[in-house]
Amino acid sequence: MHLIPYDRSYLPAIFKLFINTVHYACDQEYSLAERLAWAPNLAPTTQNPYAPYALDAWHQGFSHNYTLLAISDHADQADQADQAVGLNVLIGFGDLELHSDGGANKIATSEQLTNAAYLDHLFAHEALQHNGIGSAICKALFAYGREHGIQQVYTHASLTARPFMERVGFEVVRPNEVERRGITLKNFVMCKNLKCN
Repeated sequence: MHLIPYDRSYLPAIFKLFINTVHYACDQEYSLAERLAWAPNLAPTTQNPYAPYALDAWHQGFSHNYTLLAISDHADQADQADQAVGLNVLIGFGDLELHSDGGANKIATSEQLTNAAYLDHLFAHEALQHNGIGSAICKALFAYGREHGIQQVYTHASLTARPFMERVGFEVVRPNEVERRGITLKNFVMCKNLKCN
């Protein structure tokens, strides 16, 4: 596996990985109705403004943030991830928002925002969970954050992601609920102190 900067040509694969990971890796913690509210299994389009995930909006977010893609470079990983594609398969992605005009300002106090960032997405391929993909992405994102003076990283972690996030140094700030398409989803506001670890 190797990490590369965000490349728009991977956007359809990012969307597919997101949908599949929500539906297949989170099925023990979230009901089908909850997963469909979180990640409707519909293809995004650039023409349909009513699509739940418009590709242009995703592109703008990933372009604005520091976004990394994990790409398979071993045949065994690629075969597990997508046998039809082979090598150079997208197997994970994550992005860190350094600016206080987005996610971090939703969950941090104004005093905390000065040196705070927001981990907006972190997903590993559903067939490759527990293979170090998320850890590698986090390590690189946190290093980038430290280089830019970030002291704290906030995130909204799903019930599924919470144990992993705790393993990479996040602590629960508080339980949280978010509404998606009329369905209430439970998650956690979490924070990692980059000064300590």
